[in-house]
Amino acid sequence: MFESLVFSFLVCIWSVCAEVLILQNDQISLSFDTSTGGIQSIIDKKLNSELINSPDEASSFPLWKMEFVYENGQIFVDSGNRNAIGIIDTDENRLILSWDVELLHISTVKVELDVFLNDTSSISNWNLSIEIIDGQPNAIGLWSSTLSVPVSTGSGENGELFYPSGYGEAYFDPIKNTGGSVEGSYPSGGVAMQFMALCDMTDSPSSGFYMSALDSTGNIKDLQFSSMAYQLASPPTHRSLNVDSGTVLTSRSSAYASKLASQQPGTLEGNGNGNISNNINTMSVLSIKMYPEDSGAVMSVGSSWKSPYSVGVGIISGVSSTTGKPLWYEASKIYREWALESAPWTSKTLKQRDNLPDWYRDNSIWVNTHWQCHDVFNDEGGDPMVVLENTRLIAELLNEPSLALHWYEWQQGPDPAPEARYKFDTHYPDYFPPRGNNTGEQFLDVVKTLMNEYNVYTVPYINGRIFDINSESYLADNGSSVCSMHMDEMLYNPTTIDPTNNNLEPYLEDYGNNCTFCVADPATPYWQQKIGDVVVELTNVWEVPGVYIDQIGAAGPKLCWDSEHEHHLGGGTYWTDGYEDMLTAMHTRTNVDKHGKHPPIVTENNAEPYMDSLQGYLVLTAYRKSLAMSPQTNTNTNTGTYTQQSQSRLAPAFPAIYGGYYVGFGAEW
Repeated sequence: MFESLVFSFLVCIWSVCAEVLILQNDQISLSFDTSTGGIQSIIDKKLNSELINSPDEASSFPLWKMEFVYENGQIFVDSGNRNAIGIIDTDENRLILSWDVELLHISTVKVELDVFLNDTSSISNWNLSIEIIDGQPNAIGLWSSTLSVPVSTGSGENGELFYPSGYGEAYFDPIKNTGGSVEGSYPSGGVAMQFMALCDMTDSPSSGFYMSALDSTGNIKDLQFSSMAYQLASPPTHRSLNVDSGTVLTSRSSAYASKLASQQPGTLEGNGNGNISNNINTMSVLSIKMYPEDSGAVMSVGSSWKSPYSVGVGIISGVSSTTGKPLWYEASKIYREWALESAPWTSKTLKQRDNLPDWYRDNSIWVNTHWQCHDVFNDEGGDPMVVLENTRLIAELLNEPSLALHWYEWQQGPDPAPEARYKFDTHYPDYFPPRGNNTGEQFLDVVKTLMNEYNVYTVPYINGRIFDINSESYLADNGSSVCSMHMDEMLYNPTTIDPTNNNLEPYLEDYGNNCTFCVADPATPYWQQKIGDVVVELTNVWEVPGVYIDQIGAAGPKLCWDSEHEHHLGGGTYWTDGYEDMLTAMHTRTNVDKHGKHPPIVTENNAEPYMDSLQGYLVLTAYRKSLAMSPQTNTNTNTGTYTQQSQSRLAPAFPAIYGGYYVGFGAEW
């Protein structure tokens, strides 16, 4: 039975009494300090386990941080910058914390944190909102907003962090082995899913901490693990937990002394309890950073913003690698339940999808044309006759029902001279005609021969993200107009309605081939059409049975403030939506094969929101880590024993969550 919200009091410490508000059910108890608005306690009620050993320090850590911009620069505020904290108790399942924050005498902002916990879940839902309640008209804009939760669990040398890069990574002794921080942008290969987890690894079942973005629309966001160090006036003593009564008691000997600034403690050494010396402790912090739609746009008095999705915060009870319940898997089960119920990219299983040709479903081996680990290419590897000869030999040797050929450097460009050929990472998105006989006919012949005589299905390489600023298309089509454009928030004036007047610059990248690329905005119709035209020509004219589009899944979003691109500025879903629109349109334009199937489109890395728009992921990088619990061979008995590794290891959460919903290929060992 759900227990009502309980107002209770902590034991007076140094003559200071702090009121706390507790939100709990049969699985979890969350305690908030009403004097600071910080979280003071997270209890796994099944195991009677506390995830925060330093309540004073945790409750003083800001749960939210925001960056505002005004005509003279930036204003950083957090839940510690306040005039007052209000409490709104709406019902037994919810509490709302409220802050009135002064922004340099320019504006007054009301910030609310809404925390909801249903009767049966171990995960609470957190939502942030703001309202401009007073101040100068049209003087301030919200640039970003971050929710953060500090915990003690996972902070020592016996700690473990799950981070959602690639298929998933497990960091043992995470503060040491991450250098104090790891961060990435979603959606990308670096943040392929939207959840993180922490725990202490013990012989007996332990309590893990879980945090996720409950976002089914693909908003741009950052996920971060970080650490903070703080100094103790004296070591904390044992905390007595009386969770059944809803009251948290403490016998701490004193309040903590001065808090050290949050830092990147790459040189810190753990002792298994989060301690790095006799009187210096560390805590772990998980954070999700949101970028509002129209980041930095002016907000008039009375205007408001609410987080576009909830953040899930809670516990994972009973983590135990020795009994087959490792952190990554237990966290994956929680996330899978949400993804299958709420995420549109799981609307169809592979069996239910009618756009996968049989050769692609059945294929188990890919071949590539001379691609090497350091992108070293020779002049012959992509030549059609070289490709035919080498691939023919492989096909005859393996004698598989089908092989997929990942063809690099198939492009020639308009000049037939060998020295004028368009090489790898040059001239994108210009490719045609293909190599061979000055007209590309040799390329077409090889594609047909490999498929008809050797059951090899050609999937050539293109890039779907970067635009060579010296390419013919860029120069002829005003390519700068479709580049993603960024601005320096320090120079941003929100009183200017049109942000294009605020020193916009393109994101530029260089891949070592003496070419400079801008990052194209996938939401622009030109770029969607341009990449679609390349795919359509490859499939409909040159008859390739599939196309590989690099970087769509791998590379993170670049926030764009170009109002001519007709999408929300800065944050939002336009990055995900743009690629989905691009990929969906490709399928409607490509010819079908004799079985009525469209050519499969695949990309690099396994970013989740593109799962239903693509037909596969090249997951080389996901396999560059060893398994999370890697077996070591005992040379005396020749048997394997699983040992914890104090480094980043592969934790295959993505297959555990999405098995049956995606195709992954290209394991690299």
